[in-house]
Amino acid sequence: MKIFLIIIIAFILIRLGEFISFFARLAYFRKNATEKQRERALKLYRFSIKAGGCSVLTKINYAYIALRHGYIEESEKILKKVLFQTRSVSNIVAAKSSLALVYWKRDDIDKAIELLEEVISSGANTNAYGSLGHMYNVTGDYEKAISLNTMALDYAPNDSIILDNYGTTLFKTGDIKGAKKIYKKLMDNNPTFPEAYVTYGDILASEGDKNGAKKMYKKALEANFTFMTTLTKEAIEQRIKGL
Repeated sequence: MKIFLIIIIAFILIRLGEFISFFARLAYFRKNATEKQRERALKLYRFSIKAGGCSVLTKINYAYIALRHGYIEESEKILKKVLFQTRSVSNIVAAKSSLALVYWKRDDIDKAIELLEEVISSGANTNAYGSLGHMYNVTGDYEKAISLNTMALDYAPNDSIILDNYGTTLFKTGDIKGAKKIYKKLMDNNPTFPEAYVTYGDILASEGDKNGAKKMYKKALEANFTFMTTLTKEAIEQRIKGL
């Protein structure tokens, strides 16, 4: 019995980080968690990584969350270390998808696009499709955006970011009817990021529906804003004033 307890304790100590990260994730992703509560959960998550015993996937997930809070260097360091250590294709795809976002936030969008294109050619995932689709829209490469988003919708037809990317592409290329159809579907998902509501608001505003546009802009202001958000609340408020 004593030996059994020693084995159990040893196992827990070896995997301590993974146990702590489990509770950190629960706290971070708890429904209606405040930003302060998420910051505290992030600190616990960071401690779990330093404690050791975390899986590669746990490290990748933490790196992405850290990036969402603006910890670029920390995220980059973890992701590059993971890529040096792992041979798992799925982990490599996940790590490179997040590392591309690091490059993007460092204003090196060309390097980010190059890495995401490499990821998708070797084994796409939803995050890679979503990130690359957005970057094609940002750079105005709508031909590639349409091609990619079509594939992305086949891969994950109900993903909110992919729907937003495709709707944005259609809107930017003048297909208002197609864009509106996509955004109506997207609204059924109740997206948590402001960009979705802002672009739909822009579409409605372009049609002269000021009340509808104002409603969308106000919903955008109630969405989650993170370091990854591409719009400021001030810019959205200016849209409301401009109606």
